[in-house]
Amino acid sequence: MIDVLLYGCQLTCCCLRMSVKQFVLTKSDDLVAFLRTRKRGFNLVLRVHGVQNKKMTQLTNELCVLLPHNEVKAFEALFRDVQSRPTHVQINDTIWYLPTYI
Repeated sequence: MIDVLLYGCQLTCCCLRMSVKQFVLTKSDDLVAFLRTRKRGFNLVLRVHGVQNKKMTQLTNELCVLLPHNEVKAFEALFRDVQSRPTHVQINDTIWYLPTYI
């Protein structure tokens, strides 16, 4: 994630493919902190390949406590206008997003 930060505010979307072994090294608090450094609408897509294990389930459960989340189709229906979408991370078929306040 440090490498992504080097691009400053130029980057609006980042897609990373990784194995479950790589993914479980990520901490939910670090992921949320990273999202908070991005401009509204930033899209981080993590494609995690492999069999889901206990650590991956734990990390996604922690994200569920920290951030609102939806299935991809429900998220897209909720935020039809791409420009109004909050900063979010998509992990396979679920999207967690930073709450937005009007």
